[in-house]
Amino acid sequence: MAPALAQEKNYTGEDYNNLPETVRAELIEGRLYYMSAPSRMHQRILGIMYNKIFNYISVQSLVHYGRVGGELITPSYSTISY
Repeated sequence: MAPALAQEKNYTGEDYNNLPETVRAELIEGRLYYMSAPSRMHQRILGIMYNKIFNYISVQSLVHYGRVGGELITPSYSTISY
C-alpha cells in the first residue's frame, strides 16, 4: 500500500483574520507564511532612516504637521497618539 500524501490546506482571508494578533504571518495565494519579529538591527536602521526623512521634511517645510486633541496628524492622514 502506498503512503498517503499530505494535503496542503488552502487558507482564506477568514482563516488569516482569525489568527491571534500575536501571530505574525502573511497569506499569499492560499498559503500562510509565518514570520519572525524584526531584529534589533533592522529596527535600529529603520529608526535612523525615519529620523533622516523626518528631519529633511521638517527643514524643507514641505509638510505642515498639526495637532488635534491628543493626536499628531501626519501627511498620510494616519494618527500617532501620545
